[in-house]
Amino acid sequence: MKKFRHPKEKTAALVTFGLGLLASLFFVTVTFGCGLFLLGLGFAWISITMLNNPRLDQYHRINHNNLPELYEMVHQIRKQWRMADLDIYLNPTRQINASASDFGKDFLIVNQGLWMSIQNDVHRKFVIGHELGHIGLGHSWLRVLAYQADNAFQGSLLGILFQFLLLNYSRKKELSADRIGLLSCGDLTAALEVLAFLELSPHNPNMADIRQAVKQMVYGKADHDFSLGELLSTHPDMHERAKELIAFARQIKMI
Repeated sequence: MKKFRHPKEKTAALVTFGLGLLASLFFVTVTFGCGLFLLGLGFAWISITMLNNPRLDQYHRINHNNLPELYEMVHQIRKQWRMADLDIYLNPTRQINASASDFGKDFLIVNQGLWMSIQNDVHRKFVIGHELGHIGLGHSWLRVLAYQADNAFQGSLLGILFQFLLLNYSRKKELSADRIGLLSCGDLTAALEVLAFLELSPHNPNMADIRQAVKQMVYGKADHDFSLGELLSTHPDMHERAKELIAFARQIKMI
């Protein structure tokens, strides 16, 4: 899986984690030794693992009896990527979303609203593959770095700069996860339709709306004006995601 990591994520990671290393050296210096720094990292890991991860007991644990379609699909894709076993949960909310974590025991949370809104199995495989991509590529460790950076540079200009770098890296890692989603479903059109649906979901789009949005992604203006909203977002603009997926599909000769 790691060989499909997007080059833009690699560059963003180099810049972000490079600054993180400098932050680490600074933290070591001002605390007169690495002991407190290592203690800080340990505290960050424990805090995120034990406190900031969602309370899984509020969700429905999925098995092959209560929701076999989701259970079988997740494990099929997991085995495709030779990933370790993981726990699957259904969040009983209408919100269109899913999430995953590789802290401790790997787990995947799929919102009921997303699962019920996307009925096509190929579409669902893109979503599941995307989330498992975050696990397989180790993206959860970004949260540890962000936590430690907040402690080291809280309230400073360098801290603000670092947060912008973290947001940039967050957007780039989504491009990598999209690649895993595409390889998991094996259908570029389906992948683009999911992206269009996610963009239009607040407006309850029908299939005609989604297909029209896909045409706009594929044949519309290649570049778009970069807004402040995008700069502060954890996810890239849908047009950028579509453009990158199409380029990757050509690279692997899917189209």
